[in-house]
Amino acid sequence: MGKLIVSNQKIYFKNRKEFREYAETLKKEIQDIKSEKVKICVLPDFLNIPQASDIFKNTKIYFGAQDVFWEDSGPYTGAISPLILKDLGCTYIFIGHSERRKYFNENDQILNKKTHACYRAGLTPIVLIGETEEERNYGLTDIILEKQIRIILHDLPYDFIKNTIMMYEPIWAIGKADAATPEIIENSHQFIRDTLSKIYDKQLGDNIMVIYGGSANLSNSEEILNIKGVDGLAATRGSLNAHDFAEIARIAERI
Repeated sequence: MGKLIVSNQKIYFKNRKEFREYAETLKKEIQDIKSEKVKICVLPDFLNIPQASDIFKNTKIYFGAQDVFWEDSGPYTGAISPLILKDLGCTYIFIGHSERRKYFNENDQILNKKTHACYRAGLTPIVLIGETEEERNYGLTDIILEKQIRIILHDLPYDFIKNTIMMYEPIWAIGKADAATPEIIENSHQFIRDTLSKIYDKQLGDNIMVIYGGSANLSNSEEILNIKGVDGLAATRGSLNAHDFAEIARIAERI
């Protein structure tokens, strides 16, 4: 299994020209990456997905969305249908970023509905789970992670879950100068695998892809990617420079 490297761009690009320049530069930067050992995925804002679809066509760069609505169609003003994302060529969809929880009041039950929407549309969810600083200080990390896993993946087919991407996102590490310690990351990733083994079976727990997100950047990516049980990473500020993001992919390819 190779590594998955994700650029979550949030809404940092202020116009289509900025994103187009980034995407064209990234396309050139990754031409020397020949190996299938690394997958590169860009998650632009919704309005730049059509550009991603055009620019990344016939390249090794995957793209997707930072969120999705839980219904395929209907009277839902401002929502984004999973079918539209699939039609545009999206592959991966973020489900449950901490900012969606914080600013848009999304809970695990809503995220379960969104994961079901990915299943119906044939999209691959990247399911984000993680604890707050307060929860970690009270020793609740494992309880929180297991609760999130059980609710978000509830009533989904085994064959779909085994191809889902899990992402550990310690909320307290976001926006900090550095990521969580290697020990915390390794232990949390192993707990995620152990929990999935308990709920489903050991084969799924051992083989499901688990990536890390939380202040990942070029300077710490090699250390993170070398941690046992880490199958990739997601970066934001550390990925907004196309050269830096491509360099993270090269590091992943070497590892």
